[in-house]
Amino acid sequence: MTIQEQENMLIGLVEENTQRECSNLLEEAGRRRKKMIRRAYKQARKHLHQAVKRERTRAISQIRSAEAELHTKRRALEQRKAESLLKESWPLLRTSLSKQWHTEQGRAGWISKCAREALKQIPAQQWIVQHPAECRESELAPFKTILKKESPHTIIETRPASDIEAGLIINAKNTFLDMSLEGLLKDRESIEGRLLALLYRKNQE
Repeated sequence: MTIQEQENMLIGLVEENTQRECSNLLEEAGRRRKKMIRRAYKQARKHLHQAVKRERTRAISQIRSAEAELHTKRRALEQRKAESLLKESWPLLRTSLSKQWHTEQGRAGWISKCAREALKQIPAQQWIVQHPAECRESELAPFKTILKKESPHTIIETRPASDIEAGLIINAKNTFLDMSLEGLLKDRESIEGRLLALLYRKNQE
């Protein structure tokens, strides 16, 4: 083999080795590239998931905050409406009761109710029944009739009182049953609570 042939053989071997090394390097580069891309995608998905999670949490927090604010505003509005209704209802209630007393049928019913309540709450003995000055003795007949039937031994003394606008006040040895207009409206807080309950039930119907 001549020197030229030997040189050509060496050059061929070098070129072949070089190509093989290049191929290996390219393959390794390709594998690294794919690995880097997969890692980049994985990190991107992770970051995206975290970003979506943070955004969802922020959105839920905003929604809950908005709901709480709306609930507070609704309660404040309902409270203002209730206060307004009570403010308007109270004088109407007083007027309605007063009108009831100043009708013959309404007064008779009121007096009968006083008698029944007195029998439940006051011991049977001597009663002093105070009534409005303009209330005639004959109008107290239902009271006396009921009492005579249910408690015939109880003695009644009737007294007109200028400070009673409507209704009766029954007194038996310092045991009082105040069913006058003022007495019925005395516990305003309790009455307003019952009015609100009635209004609420009416709104639910």
